[in-house]
Amino acid sequence: MEILDIQNINFIFDQYIETEDASFVPEGYIFHTCDANLIVIFQNEDITDIINESNIAGTIKHLLDFDLTTREGKEEISNFRLVPGTKKLFRSFHPYYSTGKRNINYDTEKTRITLVQELATAEGFKSDINLTEDCSKYVGMEMEWYDGTTSTVTIPKYYQDIMNADSVCHVQSSSKIQPSYDYVYNKPRDPLFYEWIQMIVEFIIDDAHDAPFEIHCAIGTDRTGVFSAMLGALCGATWKEVSDDYQKTNRMCIKEYRSKALLAQSFQRLLDVNDIKNLIIYKNFYGII
Repeated sequence: MEILDIQNINFIFDQYIETEDASFVPEGYIFHTCDANLIVIFQNEDITDIINESNIAGTIKHLLDFDLTTREGKEEISNFRLVPGTKKLFRSFHPYYSTGKRNINYDTEKTRITLVQELATAEGFKSDINLTEDCSKYVGMEMEWYDGTTSTVTIPKYYQDIMNADSVCHVQSSSKIQPSYDYVYNKPRDPLFYEWIQMIVEFIIDDAHDAPFEIHCAIGTDRTGVFSAMLGALCGATWKEVSDDYQKTNRMCIKEYRSKALLAQSFQRLLDVNDIKNLIIYKNFYGII
């Protein structure tokens, strides 16, 4: 299979490949993950860790399965946490809008958003880095939830204060293109990716935008995962720190598995290296985040 000769390809999307008799598949394990992606694993990768993370992500967790009496439990369900290497940059699920019909498919969704708002308010966020569309256009729209109740999309007070202070960075290129899944993983050397990184860094170091900062996309997994890892690396975090943090998204348990191999692919392509694991990226971010 020709694609296996391409060193940095770890994930194959939207394809069906017969795996039962393939030499690269360990006995007793088929590489289709919970979200139907096929993972190609190289000899130096830890198959045990990959299977374990896939199983975690593929387990649907209901609201009662999370311990919401603890900070850890609240962070798990809301995908909310401090970005490694920083003191004032937090990543999370979207602060007020649910996408992808998750609102009717999971009983966790309403609480997930409520907890993002609770944690963000407690941290006192002053600025926001938005990697997805401007969802304020959905304000007033009726949302139906898993339990059959409905409510309207509302911007929480802390986020409205950020908007009023003109401290939201809607990340997009000069040609108005927003970050996408394809670019952050497969095209990090594209000029668009450079524009997005530059825009985020300039926003952070601008004295007009106060810390703490929030960074998010729709569910805080892919775009948020890659940009958080790169910002963390620029602030001195190690590969282990950023990759372990990246995989914590699996704890939401919504059948969307992410392996650190996918994050490694993005870093390796950006830096044009064959192995990121022992590489340290460091650029002191002036203590701003």
